[in-house]
Amino acid sequence: MSTDDIKTTSFVGQWNWTINGNWYNELRINYVKDEQPRVPTTTIPQVSITNVGTYGSGTNFSREFETKRTQIIETITYVTPTVQVKAGIDYNKTDVAEVFASTQYGSYSFNNIADFRAGNWNQFQQRFSLQGGTPRDSGVFAAAEKELAVFIQSDWRLTPSFKAGLGLRYDRQEHPDFPIADVSNPLGTTLPVTAS
Repeated sequence: MSTDDIKTTSFVGQWNWTINGNWYNELRINYVKDEQPRVPTTTIPQVSITNVGTYGSGTNFSREFETKRTQIIETITYVTPTVQVKAGIDYNKTDVAEVFASTQYGSYSFNNIADFRAGNWNQFQQRFSLQGGTPRDSGVFAAAEKELAVFIQSDWRLTPSFKAGLGLRYDRQEHPDFPIADVSNPLGTTLPVTAS
């Protein structure tokens, strides 16, 4: 068994400023942190016996998952009885960190109960890291994603019953670039790989 503990922390700040009768500004900052750790009830190696059962940490592996998101939105608006112009920027940064190491404590397989009692296992598996370090390191992932949006839009009220609008928006995403292990080299050399 494993226990999942979920904790969310959120902060929001907003400032609305009426500059004058025509200009209005809005600034909002949002920060959210999600933590979702899975804590195993045991850290002993997994033991699997054919036609008998399985126990140990392989069936209740540890997992750590955390996201942090920061958002900044700035919008300024100009208003007259016939024209409204709005421009703004929306910036998001999301940090993701995860540890997912299902066999970091080892996993033994036995063909039958007699082999188990004699200590004659037929297979052993354990997660390990090609970059060096502890077995847990092989299941570590961390990356950041950035998103930027900029826009400007305008509405013209040409008559009491007719309004025309025009807008322009630019969006950009920055995906993480990170090295991955070169499995052809057990010494842990890494190859740069660009995420798409």
